[in-house]
Amino acid sequence: HFTRWDGHVFFGVRTERDIFFLDELAAFRARYPERLAMTIALSDEDVPASLSAAHPEFSFARGVVHAVAGERMAGRFAGVRAWVAGPPPMVDASLRLLLREARLPPADIRYDKFS
Repeated sequence: HFTRWDGHVFFGVRTERDIFFLDELAAFRARYPERLAMTIALSDEDVPASLSAAHPEFSFARGVVHAVAGERMAGRFAGVRAWVAGPPPMVDASLRLLLREARLPPADIRYDKFS
């Protein structure tokens, strides 16, 4: 997919301790360094400088993941296809952002709610 298309993964957790699959995400990012960006959002704490220094292949941000994605993607939603997965409240907030603010057509949004 990423040989033809650009992608940006937004991965949200509460704290640094909650991050999982970091090595796997880094390996996947390394396969497509020019086509795939990844941002990890921490909702309940500031991003430790040591985390950013240890993982320069990622961007890190403080905030809930849908808000971080909205800020980082502002003005760049044209032609986007979105995939959203997570707990129902997070998915619902993401869908509101994608439909109301980004004005993505529903046909370009895929989602999976799980708990």
